[in-house]
Amino acid sequence: MRYENDVGIQMDKPTKRRKSVFLPVICLVITIGLFLAGLWPMNFSPENKVRWLKEENGVRFQGFGMAYCPGSLIGPSQALGHDGPVTLELCVRPQSEPGNMIARIVSLYDGREREVFLIGQWRSHLIIRTRAPGSTGPLGFREIGLKNVLAKGDKRFLTIVSGKEGTLISIDGVKEKYFPRFALLSGEEENSGVLVLGNSPDGHSAWEGDLLCLAIYNRLLEAEEISRHYQNWIQFGNPLAAQETEPVLFYLFADRKGAIATNERNSSYNLLIPEVFHVLQRKILVLTREEFRFDRSFVKDVVINILGFVPFGFFFAAWLGYKKMPQGIPAAVVVILIGCGISLAIELLQVYLPTRNSSLTDLMCNILGTALGQKLCTSSQGM
Repeated sequence: MRYENDVGIQMDKPTKRRKSVFLPVICLVITIGLFLAGLWPMNFSPENKVRWLKEENGVRFQGFGMAYCPGSLIGPSQALGHDGPVTLELCVRPQSEPGNMIARIVSLYDGREREVFLIGQWRSHLIIRTRAPGSTGPLGFREIGLKNVLAKGDKRFLTIVSGKEGTLISIDGVKEKYFPRFALLSGEEENSGVLVLGNSPDGHSAWEGDLLCLAIYNRLLEAEEISRHYQNWIQFGNPLAAQETEPVLFYLFADRKGAIATNERNSSYNLLIPEVFHVLQRKILVLTREEFRFDRSFVKDVVINILGFVPFGFFFAAWLGYKKMPQGIPAAVVVILIGCGISLAIELLQVYLPTRNSSLTDLMCNILGTALGQKLCTSSQGM
């Protein structure tokens, strides 16, 4: 005796029984594989990859790492005012030239949604972004920068002087470019400012390099001071002479060990370097417009997320083809809903994995892959 399934393919009873047994096993294996791939290495408490340098003062950021000052820097009684002025001096030595993101060297996080400003690196370029006045969305920012000043292995002394009139960038004590009407601090009174080093607050824009010194002033440095501080750094490893006006935050990273980098001017702004890497901002299902990049890495990730769910859709559609579905509910809809549920579960679990990224793009690609797999199965059965 022969039997006919939902799509009109005839088969004998033993063949149908074998497939009805093996298909759910295959579906289970594929589902487990998807969870493993989406959550691997399933480390909810990864090591914070920040190391003290041994031969000189400084710290090295090596990927998934971060140092931060938990107290707010911005406010009426804090280190910085809402509308500046502010000067930053930092000595950096990049260990890579990232091309798939803006790696954060220093950023000021508002504690809620996004960064007040960031100083970062893309390839060998210096990038500075600040929140556009009055903007609310994640893409509301202004950007300036300099090309080819952060080559891998080169030590650079950066000075960024910013006030209401504009921002000046100097490299190694020499003025490079002035940007009028661009201020690091927007003047929005609701802003707070958590200082974050070596990464973005969500932990997914890691910088790889050495930070040898960081000073932040609540005033504008003059050209003569900028040049003198660079010469002091070259000669003495310290930009400030004894008689210098004190910055509000000054990190020489001379501790050489431990989980705290001392602020030489005020211990209430010491930096924390925890042993375990954890993010300050958890993002759930990041919007495509926030993470879209027209580059090989992004395209590769999209393709993998689509193709990874094609077998899922194919074999689940084949399995449900041998099961009696409730009247009026197409098997294709059930397969896609199951694929959506599995993908959503993976993306929500990734929120609690500091080294993974919960992405709406991945969810959409997984659903598309499930639909393609289901369609391939239906087409093959109808042949």
